[in-house]
Amino acid sequence: MTMALLRDESVESYLAPDNQVMSAVSSAPSPRAKMANVPMIEAKLRRPDTGGAIVQHRLLELLGRSARNHSGTLVVGRAGSGKTTLAAEYAAGVAGSVWYSIDAGDADWHLFAKYFTALILGKSKARNPRRKPTEARTPLELFADLTAGLELVGAEWPTLLVLDGAHHLFDSEWFPQFFQFMIASMQPPTHVLVLSRSKPPTPLWRLRSKQVLNVIDEKVLAFSPAEADEFFARHGLGKREAASAHKLSFGQAGKLAGLLDSRIKNQSAR
Repeated sequence: MTMALLRDESVESYLAPDNQVMSAVSSAPSPRAKMANVPMIEAKLRRPDTGGAIVQHRLLELLGRSARNHSGTLVVGRAGSGKTTLAAEYAAGVAGSVWYSIDAGDADWHLFAKYFTALILGKSKARNPRRKPTEARTPLELFADLTAGLELVGAEWPTLLVLDGAHHLFDSEWFPQFFQFMIASMQPPTHVLVLSRSKPPTPLWRLRSKQVLNVIDEKVLAFSPAEADEFFARHGLGKREAASAHKLSFGQAGKLAGLLDSRIKNQSAR
């Protein structure tokens, strides 16, 4: 089901006396808006290759339950906690998933709108019926235009929408409105999976609820001692090595994998 969002009388508050849409961002062209004319990096809209990394089935099942019961899932953890690997492995098993790797430059609204439009409309070959994506001055305009573009070709919203690196956007003045609107507007079976190194601003953090936003934090992402045992056993290492590595890494996926590689190399050198 496509999201039912069209401009009507309900958005009169966004209209100025001259019927020009008022912007949540500055109406004057930003110097950074020129970034929207930079050729797009296609790799940013591709799901990363996990290289066969091991992901706990417990976490894959947890994401599945979250997708069934919530509009969005926020996965929060420091670099190396396994967020991207987990999300990539999960997305690989979801038909109709799309991926956006966000970096600091995407905090510019015009550049973000360009990538987000390509993310949603790219596979459907739909075209924006009203304006170029960089001309949408508010999240409301952007979502309305994307909805209309999908409806023109009878396409649906992606089943899974992954935003990796969302912490780069937290200081942007337009992001709170975009995030709240996105989470509130997406209808099943569409699910939004947001990966971040830090918690979002307080107003967005309050969206946590059974119906709206589920949160998976670094403690949940961490390998348990039993999972570390299984991880090491698959590579021919015993429980003693696993226990030592788990203690040193506190179960953090990246550190645990690094310790595993180190122990394998030591064994090979003997």
